[in-house]
Amino acid sequence: MFQPLPVSIEQLEGPIERLRLTAAADGRFIAWIAGRQVHGSTRDAFNAPFAWQALQRMALNALPVRMGVLVHADGRREAHWAVAAGSAGLVPVPAALERRFARAQAMPWLPVLALWSIWSAVAMPQAHAGLGWILLLLIALGGTAGIVAMLAPLAATWLRHRRRQPLRAASEQNLVHAIAAMRKQHRAWSRRLRSAALRRSARDAARALQDREWAQTLADAAAGTIALQRLHGRLPMPWSSQGLHGEGSGMLLMDDYRFALCGRYLSLRALHGPGYPTPFLAMGDRVEVLVPAQERAEADSVYALRNLEDGRVYIAHGAFRLQAGGDPAGEHALTGFTARSYRLRGASGASVALVATTLCYFVFGFDPDEAGRSLERAGFFAAVFLAMIAAIVLPYAWSRRRWRSGRANARERLTERVYAALGLGSPLAPLPAYAHDV
Repeated sequence: MFQPLPVSIEQLEGPIERLRLTAAADGRFIAWIAGRQVHGSTRDAFNAPFAWQALQRMALNALPVRMGVLVHADGRREAHWAVAAGSAGLVPVPAALERRFARAQAMPWLPVLALWSIWSAVAMPQAHAGLGWILLLLIALGGTAGIVAMLAPLAATWLRHRRRQPLRAASEQNLVHAIAAMRKQHRAWSRRLRSAALRRSARDAARALQDREWAQTLADAAAGTIALQRLHGRLPMPWSSQGLHGEGSGMLLMDDYRFALCGRYLSLRALHGPGYPTPFLAMGDRVEVLVPAQERAEADSVYALRNLEDGRVYIAHGAFRLQAGGDPAGEHALTGFTARSYRLRGASGASVALVATTLCYFVFGFDPDEAGRSLERAGFFAAVFLAMIAAIVLPYAWSRRRWRSGRANARERLTERVYAALGLGSPLAPLPAYAHDV
């Protein structure tokens, strides 16, 4: 909804010089064409299940590509469409169709939202008339919040495409002309694709042999600790899935990136949600991976991954949060939280506590006829709020103090060794900008 608007459009022509394409479920990519770097995504394309395969085919076979690009004010280029001879392309969903679809989804909920809002306004002044009115008020407020949260993504989609409508319409018209021009070159390029496939299979076999030779083991001098193994290689196309995993009484949405490297089947798990970055893993990226030296029957969990293409480091703290400290497997796990994630969790917890105590005060404690008792109740609810904040902050402060004093447990010692192997310094210090807690 708050994305910057493109200021112009342009067409780039020529083969894709380099392509970094993430897992199919993610759909983001970076392409270099005609000396320009272009960002894009296949997730919302009209032919999303096949667009990432089409981009791969364009890059591997050096097809002549025409790409429509939306140029932003800061110089960033966003791919809108791409077509090539002898291949399917990246075809966007028409802007008019997307707006109509978002409006059709939102319209049935607008009368319901209006009724809930009117009922909330009616129930608010009656909150002191009895418990029944209080319950009706809470139901009305909760229903309004739920409907607004449901409508917000639809409204953002509709507004985003409405603001970009003139440039998108011009770019879609260019796409029509580009498809007509590329059809004439299809037959000439279809013959070259067959010979290119044979060369590609030989190159992939040589690359797999090179990846196995790059495997090396980190010697672990500390007795009784876990041996780490550092693997180097090039990523095949990571297979990405998404699922819910339990954490205490809650559930976490987690992305699971699985790939084979140096003869081992590996799994990098990353939390999915606000405040957590999405790893950019593209086929063919050179990577450095830290894993347990002892192999398991199922996929081995990745402690950390360094993408040598862009220098970013991803440390999988979120995945190991699911392993309880009392579990024997917990000794083989990293710590679940970093200082950054503790701050995010503390800020969200403080916001929820503030909203809850404020709402409880106005519903149960505020009485306009008795100002003195209202002040006493305000002090009580303020004390409750401070107790909630203390319950969030004190365990974190104690664990940090114990760790700094040298009384680290097995998980904290393993975290220190992983950070040292990556050259990131102490886990208690803030992460550098290129390192991400996933």
